[in-house]
Amino acid sequence: MKDLLIVSHISLDYITTPASHQMRVLGGPPYYTGFTARSFNLEVSIASKIGKDFPEEYMQEFKRAGLDVKYVKKTLLAGTTSYWIIYPEKGERSLIVTGTCLPIKPEELPEEQFKCIHVSPICSELPKATMDAITSRRGSLLILDPQGFTRSFSYDGIAYSMAWGGIVEELSKFHVVKASEAEWLTLFSCSSVREALEASWRKGVSCAIATRGSRGVYAMIEGSLYDIPAFPVEAQHTTGAGDVFVGCLVPSLIKGEDVLWAISLACAGTSLFLEGIPLLQIGQMENSMEERARKIHNSIKRL
Repeated sequence: MKDLLIVSHISLDYITTPASHQMRVLGGPPYYTGFTARSFNLEVSIASKIGKDFPEEYMQEFKRAGLDVKYVKKTLLAGTTSYWIIYPEKGERSLIVTGTCLPIKPEELPEEQFKCIHVSPICSELPKATMDAITSRRGSLLILDPQGFTRSFSYDGIAYSMAWGGIVEELSKFHVVKASEAEWLTLFSCSSVREALEASWRKGVSCAIATRGSRGVYAMIEGSLYDIPAFPVEAQHTTGAGDVFVGCLVPSLIKGEDVLWAISLACAGTSLFLEGIPLLQIGQMENSMEERARKIHNSIKRL
């Protein structure tokens, strides 16, 4: 049985920051989560769809990293999902979708079993039938990052917050739900993330994680709320950080380790990424991760 299946679109991202010109990079959870999980020597498969414009050299990067890409389907009917991500001098980043690939169909999912399945749509690629096919696999640890279910787009591609109808009812079908603070507020139309996490518990989510940037993480675990600090770093941009967090979280969870310790390790691993450590090296920096994780774990507060 392989360790991890990631179901999501691979994307081609164009990132603009105040300190740099626009640059094209690989993006999406299959890249950030997949490469991070590989750094912990997990066996990782990707179920995704790409367009006719996807560069072959990028697919070779996945193969060289040791990811199984036989479930990545290429279509000639659409381009690859693409975003233009703009970081201003101050304030929140802007997301502009510049291309969307076709949805991932239920029959395109692998039949083999996985210890963990991570579901992380970025742009309407997972219809209800595909979600149902995934959540029926109760033998796997199911993790959801609902980022793509919390955004819609204007006529010119600019992303704005809006929860998809029916998505809240899907949350309890997953063992772990991880979303940003803003995404939790969008999901439950709440004024505070604490209120949103409490609402998720009432909906049946046993482990809900809210990432809060430099302020760390809130986690609602079996009805108890915890404040888990971030390890302080300076970051140029945070694109991919939430996906890296999941890539660092999965190895501990599939081993059955304590959830708060697993989250502490994930925060530590994410801090390494924000400092510029390459994805495929994060899991190899075991001593640094554990040292940071201990500091984080010792500072956890129950709210």
